[in-house]
Amino acid sequence: MRKLFILLTATLLAMPALAQHGLEAEYFSPFSGPITLADIVVSEKLAARVSELGERDIDLLKSALRNDVERELVEGNLAGTGGQVLTIVLEDAKPNRPTFTQQGQSQRAPVAASLGIGGAEVSATLTTPDGEVIARFRYRYGIRDIRFVIPGIEWADALRTFDRFATRLRSSLEQNVAP
Repeated sequence: MRKLFILLTATLLAMPALAQHGLEAEYFSPFSGPITLADIVVSEKLAARVSELGERDIDLLKSALRNDVERELVEGNLAGTGGQVLTIVLEDAKPNRPTFTQQGQSQRAPVAASLGIGGAEVSATLTTPDGEVIARFRYRYGIRDIRFVIPGIEWADALRTFDRFATRLRSSLEQNVAP
């Protein structure tokens, strides 16, 4: 029993080091009907880093984010045309490993083997077709302790962010849709 208590305590203490996340949602008016997903846009902050990260990688991130959100809207029976418009901004993204472009820009060979803490930040605005804001959302996720980083592709934590954002967004929308 004592070992279980120690293990549980250690797990709870380590949890803040594992990740930071949470969907911030602010609703200004009720909504109903279908939601149309607008083009995913990149913030000025991230746009300034395109030459460093690579345009191909930014396009990959936008596509992955779009796919995750579309999947959740469809599964929640929220997707459609002619209703509210969801505009998503990819605010920031940090790779777990150097991108192809970063590797090409580096003069040092060891950079290809480096592993770091990644993540992303996403915001979204739900508006009426006339442009009236219905709700605003913000989500960020990133591992805070390098020991918990899962080695893999360059954007492992950013892709995990998109999946979690999409799931939490769907849940929030389902809870706030007007009957």
